[in-house]
Amino acid sequence: MARILGVGIATLDWVFEVDHYPQENEEMRAQTLRVARGGNASNSLVVLAQLGHQCD
Repeated sequence: MARILGVGIATLDWVFEVDHYPQENEEMRAQTLRVARGGNASNSLVVLAQLGHQCD
């Protein structure tokens, strides 16, 4: 099977959880924070690896 090379930007996504969707100009504190990998190339390679491809 061919190796797949991803080229693109790799980012970190900061995902905040709040009690409810804030109203306009409403201030609130997040309940939790989750940091996850992101970016189109990174996300695509993760899915391809889960499908059994060899990714670099």
